[in-house]
Amino acid sequence: KEEKDMYKNILVALDFSEDNKVLIKKADTLAIKYGAKLHFINVSVDYNEMYRGLIDIDCDYLMSEREKEIKSVFEEWRKELKGEVGEILLVRGDVVEEIKNVSDKLNIDLLVVGKHQDFWSKLFSYSKKIIQNTKADVLVVPIID
Repeated sequence: KEEKDMYKNILVALDFSEDNKVLIKKADTLAIKYGAKLHFINVSVDYNEMYRGLIDIDCDYLMSEREKEIKSVFEEWRKELKGEVGEILLVRGDVVEEIKNVSDKLNIDLLVVGKHQDFWSKLFSYSKKIIQNTKADVLVVPIID
């Protein structure tokens, strides 16, 4: 492949913490360099599945409020992007499985994920599982806490 054709679709996995700006900036730079389309995904735990029958709470309402908040944050961040933006996906389910499904569906060539450096993140990192389960190249960006 020619360098310009190396990446056509870049997927950025976000948790919408302030640290995500680092991921977005790197992905945007790569999208511009390769003429790729930027896609974004946020995977939330499906609390309805997790707590079914255990608590009486409207998880759908809580999730929809969180999704509104995420959309609002992303619209602010989007103003700084120079690359072409494709899909913005807010999904519920297993992080690794949802990222794999979306990567396959959108023909993702490059997946950009962050990796926190603190103790808990090292213990529960999704990065390794994502790398093992995707066909795309993966850029793991260290995020210093």
